[in-house]
Parts: sequence; structure tokens; C-alpha cells
Amino acid sequence: MHRTLFASSLVAIALGAVAPGCVPTDFDDRRSEASTRALPPPANYQNVRFGINVVGYSGTVAGQFASRIAANAGRDTAFAVYPLMVGEEVRLDTPTITGCALETPCEPGSGLSLVGMPTFRGRSMCIASASVEGGQIKVNCEDDATRFETIAGPSGERFGSAGAGLRRPHAFGSAIYGAPGALGAAGAVYRLADGPPSPLDLSMGMGVGRELGRAVAIGIVDSSTVLVAAGAPRGTDRRVIAATVTIDAGGAATTSVRGCMDATTGGFGEALAIGDFDGDGTQDVAVGSGVGDGARESVVRIFAGSSMPAPGSCAGAWPEATRLTCPSAEGVVCDDTSDFGAALAVGDVDGDGLDDLVVGAPNARVDDVGGAGAVFVFRGTSAITTFNTGAVALAHSSPTTNANLGQAVTTAPGPMGTGGRRRDEVVAGAPGVNRVYVFLCTGLGADRASDLPGTQCQAMEP
Repeated sequence: MHRTLFASSLVAIALGAVAPGCVPTDFDDRRSEASTRALPPPANYQNVRFGINVVGYSGTVAGQFASRIAANAGRDTAFAVYPLMVGEEVRLDTPTITGCALETPCEPGSGLSLVGMPTFRGRSMCIASASVEGGQIKVNCEDDATRFETIAGPSGERFGSAGAGLRRPHAFGSAIYGAPGALGAAGAVYRLADGPPSPLDLSMGMGVGRELGRAVAIGIVDSSTVLVAAGAPRGTDRRVIAATVTIDAGGAATTSVRGCMDATTGGFGEALAIGDFDGDGTQDVAVGSGVGDGARESVVRIFAGSSMPAPGSCAGAWPEATRLTCPSAEGVVCDDTSDFGAALAVGDVDGDGLDDLVVGAPNARVDDVGGAGAVFVFRGTSAITTFNTGAVALAHSSPTTNANLGQAVTTAPGPMGTGGRRRDEVVAGAPGVNRVYVFLCTGLGADRASDLPGTQCQAMEP
């Protein structure tokens, strides 16, 4: 099969170390070896700003490996699911599933969040779209793309405003969902497993911040335990609550609040990610400030899992391990209005066994074009305090004003890399131009065309 890919040019960042990145372009530039693919919305798509939400996930279909990318234009819009990997073949062609009828309006409030799940109640390769007005989740799986399952959640709580799925099957279930309108807008977080959505007891950490559940993240600790993080970014003071949830042999959950991270800066806790960035076997938490009106701190704070307080309450301080600031690269300029940290995602981009952090800066200037946006990939390192010393920048070589590349970011598993590990591909929404970009090679070590000869990293003719 012939693959149509977009060639790209290189941009470099100096952050104690120099690393190349790539810039997508529509066949007008063949100066680099890296390739990027632009995904437009499906034909007859009725909405603008496609790429507000993007999510990657993987599993098996018909007995072979598969990975997918889902995207939509936010609230009240349909989603589309694109195949990234089918077996060991890169596809990125016609959507496999579309949500809502593309020619008719979606249910009120649907599409505010998208969650991908490798399995859901015995079904495989599933995508869930939440309807915050009705407090429902609609789940569509590839074993029967015509059949939706509707999961009733709490009404009147803005249930489904944010969601996060587990990257592989786990005793916890499939996902967590935020309900920032619960408890008089104090907020709540729910577990999605085999039964109806059930609330997690985070009361030991509540009392600071409002609208808990506007952002959520989840990571696997071991076979019975996960780490969850939830943001309460409204009010004078803002808070992120981190808790471990352990599932017993009968499926019951025990929630232990492990730490609270507080700040007064606008938007703190509106973007979250969990991953093991230093390879020590513990889950680290990344906290960004989202995107929106008002002053926001263009910073991502990293909290090391090795320093996570003991279970109990928010009494024990969780010290900040390091802080990532928006770096300026060749042609990419960051400042306090760049919204660095608007979106966060985790994946092993270079296939070295360590999680890497993907950070969106949708209002960064590129070649002096305001709001073009950029994405930064910070490579995992054995010393988390040096996490901020190397990164690559991904930006468009023909930037468009207010394209907002990086307003949403995710990763999705791609081909096998060196050492027999599967690399994750970086995916970013650019809603200002109705596109989702898939960076098949970032330029990180072991994720360059020179490291992977003969793969999709090579530029190809259309």
C-alpha cells in the first residue's frame, strides 16, 4: 500500500542540549527526513475548529494490533476516529467510526470530552463521548461500529466535562470522569467500570479550589492500583488532588488521597498528565494551566512520584521537583501569552522505555505569526530535575494566524522502534485551520529517520 505523507523541515531548541524537531508542510518543503500527516475533518462535517479534542488509544481488532486517533470540534460536535496502525501498517486514511450523524445536530452538550479505551465491558477498541447536559456517556466500539451503548451518569453535575482512559486493561475499569458541577460546584470525580459510574472519595483533599474535575488524569501503579489526579482550578486558590485507588479481589475501590498541589495562578490544574518520566517505577504528575480568558502562567510543574506523601490527607507537602517553561526555538517564540501548558499528554515517543511529556503552546508565535501555535516534546530522563534540559519543537513551516496548533495534544502507539519497543506518535489539534497533525517522527533520539531507515519516517512522494 502506498502511504501519502507530508514531509517536514527541522527546527532546533537549545535547552542545555540541542535536539531537532519537525514542522509540517503540504509537500512544499523537503528539507528534512521526518514526515507529518494532516488529518482534515470528514466530508460533510458540519462544524468548524476541528481538533479542539484529540485522543489516541490502542488495542486489538480481529486479533491484530490497532491504534486509533479520535478528534472533534468540541461541545455539540461529532467525532471521527482515524486508523493509525492496522497490524504493522501505518494507515491514517478514511475514518473507521463517526459519532452522531454528521448531517444532523448532536445531542446538547455531547463531545465536550472524548475518551479512548482499549476495552470496555468485554468489547474492544472503544471511543466514548460524554453529553454533559444529560449526564450520559455514549460508547462506540469497533466490534460493532453501528451499536452505541449509553451509560447513565449523574445529571445536573456537568458529568463528563473531562475524562481520561487507561492505556491498557486494568482491574480499576476503563476510565475516570470529572463532574465539576457536583456538590454545589465543589466538584467530583467518577470511576467508570462494569457498573454505573461511581464517585471516588476525594473529600480528604477538598476545601480549596472549586469545580474539581475540570481536568483529570490517570496512570497505572501496579496490577491493582492506579494514581488519579483531578484539578479544581476555579476560585481564589486552585488545587490539584492526587490519590491512589486500589481495587480488591471483589472489585471494590479504596481511595487514598496522597497529596494536594496548590497555587493561586489562573488556570492552575486545567491540564494534567501522569507518567513515569524518570524510570524509577513511580508515577509523576505534570500540571499545566490550560487555555482561556484571563492571566495564566505559561509553566508546567512536575511533581515526582518518589516524593509523593503518604496516604491520608493533604497535610503532607508534595514538593515541586522541577518546572518546565516555554522555550524559544528557531522561528518559534514563546512568551507569557503563549499558553504553554494548555494541553499535556504522555507517551514513549522515542521508544526508550521512559515516558516523554508532550506540551501544547497554542498561542506561540511561529515566524512572527501570532497564534500559530507549537508543540514541545520533553524527553524522559533518569534525573527528573533535568527534565527541562532537552526538548524538540513541532510547528508549521507555513504558519497561519490563530491556527492554535497544540490546543489539544495526545499520543498514539505507532510502529515498532529499535529494541523491540513500540513508539508513540505525537498528535496535535490545530482547530484554527480545522486540522489534526500526526508527527510520525519528532526528531528525538531513536525517533529520527536516520534511526529508523526504511520506515514511514522517510519522506514519500504523493
